[in-house]
Amino acid sequence: GSGWTRIPTNELDPNYVVTIDSLASYDAANFGPGQIPKLFFVWDITERYTQYPDGIYEVRAIAFCGASGEVQSNIIRGQIRRQTGDIFALTEPADGVWQVGDQISIRINKELDCNKVGQMAFFVVSETNGDTIPGQIACFYADNQLIFLPTDQALLNYDRHRLTATAYDFYDEAGNIYIDTFRWSFQVVSRDIYVDNNLLKTTMYQGTETTLSTTAFRNSAAPIPFFIDNLAPYPWITADPAGPAFVTSPLGTRLNFTIDATDLPIGDTTAVLVVRSTSGMINQGTDTVRIQVKVLAKPPYWVVDPGQFSQNMTVSANFEFTDDPGNVSRDTMDIISAWVGQEIRGVARISSSSVGLYAAYMAVYGDAADAGKPIEFRVWDASAGKEYNARPTSTDTIHFANNTVVGTFLNP
Repeated sequence: GSGWTRIPTNELDPNYVVTIDSLASYDAANFGPGQIPKLFFVWDITERYTQYPDGIYEVRAIAFCGASGEVQSNIIRGQIRRQTGDIFALTEPADGVWQVGDQISIRINKELDCNKVGQMAFFVVSETNGDTIPGQIACFYADNQLIFLPTDQALLNYDRHRLTATAYDFYDEAGNIYIDTFRWSFQVVSRDIYVDNNLLKTTMYQGTETTLSTTAFRNSAAPIPFFIDNLAPYPWITADPAGPAFVTSPLGTRLNFTIDATDLPIGDTTAVLVVRSTSGMINQGTDTVRIQVKVLAKPPYWVVDPGQFSQNMTVSANFEFTDDPGNVSRDTMDIISAWVGQEIRGVARISSSSVGLYAAYMAVYGDAADAGKPIEFRVWDASAGKEYNARPTSTDTIHFANNTVVGTFLNP
């Protein structure tokens, strides 16, 4: 047909020519009376890129039967595709979240034979309970796309489930099967309201206030009325808006939660609030906001005024407890301070390096008269809310010396 190029027999490489004598010997050795003889051979052209570039080919055998003339076999059509991994796909939902109106689909960069859609595999399974989602497969030639169509409103029953779609056994129009298998997962959000980030965390000092925020979105073209439920058990939280309120914009409605840590105990406290829709729709639902607060005791008022001193040195330090040697602080709320006599000369929090090392990188200030004076250290253990005196572990004493460096992140 148009666009096809015939490769002459004498130009085939390798050139498979089988003589009548060798065929007769093969027949006698491998087939009995009444059996139809077949000759199997491998046409290995893997490395012959110039002669046989990737593409669609038609192959046939020709027998020269003397007086009977030339006899041709049936034509076998196939595709040479050396790069088994050259197929790539675009899957939906691409953002990892399925909402009402979204597709579950896969589109590949190769042709699909939609007549063989019944032989292609495309199924969706819930990772939450193992259910196979009922549905059908639609195939579209123009986009080389398969779409999974859930039965009726099946996915409304799988709100908050994590689903995994699997697709394989794709056929092209030449009858070739692509060996690639594709899997992608997504969360189902079929309820009419949902919260973008439903886990809010903060660390704060006792007696202070802070505000945490997230956004409520609608899963409908219509505005969704809602209110914040379950606030009563948590008098230390103020919600804005608390309700009744509406999600009217595709950009969502901002939810602000002010945390008052005045009466919260030292340690971890958790609250679970409910964002509750009152739309009356078939998919009316709720979402939760979990607030985790770590409350610390207020640290001592350690402040240094560098402008009061003419010299400085640098100390990289960390601390450990004598009854727990080798276990240095990894808490970035812990504080180390440096003192000359009864005067504070340096203060820094524990910080982390890019390679997972922890230390307080501290400037220690002084004057010429401080040269050689011992530096004492005090530690604030934030998790316990306690202050400790500390002593150097590597040497008996660290002395003030202008422009010197003591310790590193690797060896504080």
